[in-house]
Amino acid sequence: MFLVTLFYVFISFGFLPHFFASAAPRPQFTKHNALARGLVSDSADIAAFLAGHNTVRAAHNAPALTWSGELALKAAIWANTCQFRHSNGLLSNKPYGENIVAATGDFSIPAAMGTFVQDAADYNPANPTYTHFTQVVWKSTTQLGCAVSKCDGIFDRSLGKATLYVCLYNPAGNVVGNAPQCTSLIFFSKTSGYLLAPPNCYAVLLKSEISSSLYSQRLLSLSGTLSSAYPGANKRSNI
Repeated sequence: MFLVTLFYVFISFGFLPHFFASAAPRPQFTKHNALARGLVSDSADIAAFLAGHNTVRAAHNAPALTWSGELALKAAIWANTCQFRHSNGLLSNKPYGENIVAATGDFSIPAAMGTFVQDAADYNPANPTYTHFTQVVWKSTTQLGCAVSKCDGIFDRSLGKATLYVCLYNPAGNVVGNAPQCTSLIFFSKTSGYLLAPPNCYAVLLKSEISSSLYSQRLLSLSGTLSSAYPGANKRSNI
């Protein structure tokens, strides 16, 4: 019997224009290197990345994302640097949304994508914030591209290599000043028994109407609090 301890960290980035000014050199990676390390091209893996996003987007009335090979290549270039920080405009002059997560141990695509929606319960319609979750369900985002790389240096070396996931989004979500107009986030009201969307969102549903949604059932069953996907794991986040 083996005991596996999983450590993971994650960060999220939206379109904050002042973050794109950087004196840091652009990463020196060629397309060949990206193809050799990190670039996702397997159809099953692409389907897993899309499912991890589109299942949740469907529950919040956001259109499905499509896969972008261009975004996947840029994500691979950044993942190959093994830096646990945002690219901050180094990959392109065009702003992209960006979610990043890293973990030790066996860290699958569905598990990694699941971490991006864990902060759903922290969203307050009265005081909108920008998180991994809001980027995942951002209405105006249409394209997704992700990459994965094995990295040293993110955690203590005694824990072994980390699996680093980088996902890029186009158009970028988390645009300051635009939430919640560009999202359809659904929340459970303990007092009314309804699932409510913030102002300017078209989704106002009775809880029974989404009882078939595993994600929504989980949200309801925990009364608005999503537990960690890995109970007992040591987690640190930097948004």
